[in-house]
Amino acid sequence: MPCLICLRIKKISSSPYLIKELSVSYAVLEDYQYYRGYTIVLFKKHITDLHQLPQDEVTLFFQEMHQAGYAITQVFPETRLNLELLGNQVRHLHWHVIPRRLSDQLPNQPIWVVPKEQRRIRTMNLEQIQQLAQSLKKYL
Repeated sequence: MPCLICLRIKKISSSPYLIKELSVSYAVLEDYQYYRGYTIVLFKKHITDLHQLPQDEVTLFFQEMHQAGYAITQVFPETRLNLELLGNQVRHLHWHVIPRRLSDQLPNQPIWVVPKEQRRIRTMNLEQIQQLAQSLKKYL
């Protein structure tokens, strides 16, 4: 089965969700934006586990995740960030950089406790997605 992230990267240059190409990764908006500003940092190469990277790439990947988080906090200053590097469902290195607010449903719980059907409702139109990507890009 093809890697979903590799397939996404092949079409990244024409994606309205692309925030910015970075050194070793791409910063992209998460598709549904239930958590406004939710960004995914996709490692450019198909690597499944962090320990497979040389130290210099690990450092760059962490810095780029940090940059994405910084951008989110500049656009949405009232947020706190949740950072996750999982790989249980999609075996390709990627960071989830998730803005959290006190007004969130279940703000003291991980986002995954909110039912998937609820988190996967598109909350923004294409123009809004592009505007948000441009706003975040200013800080990357």
